[in-house]
Amino acid sequence: MGEQMKKIMIKYKPQILYMLIGIVSTIVDYGTYQLCYHVYNIPNMTSNAIAWVAYVTFSFIPNKIWVYRSRSMKPKLLLREGVAYYLGRGISLIFGTAIMWYGVDYMKWNTQITKGISEIFVVIINYILGFIGFSVSRKICKK
Repeated sequence: MGEQMKKIMIKYKPQILYMLIGIVSTIVDYGTYQLCYHVYNIPNMTSNAIAWVAYVTFSFIPNKIWVYRSRSMKPKLLLREGVAYYLGRGISLIFGTAIMWYGVDYMKWNTQITKGISEIFVVIINYILGFIGFSVSRKICKK
């Protein structure tokens, strides 16, 4: 790998890791939703909520350690970060659920396409709120 590529990898390491973890998390979310909705015939909104719990739970620790660079496992900090992480993801759940309701239940669009559109908005919201949540949690716990 050339020197220029190494510099780019170092400079954008958190973003690259977020993208990689995000891809796997999106697969968990998307796959869980499709399994619940199409295989188990669970209603759209319930399938979306189950998929949300699966991907948020899956993504917390890798994002905490590698993306947001918070390696402390002190219970007080872990609890604050976890709460902030889930609350931030809860905000994106609202947006994602609204898109899924509108697309699948109201407009009768294809679930796979609608879920893909929803994921784009969710990833952007999660990235921004994740950095805010971890930054605030570290500042509060340092006091």
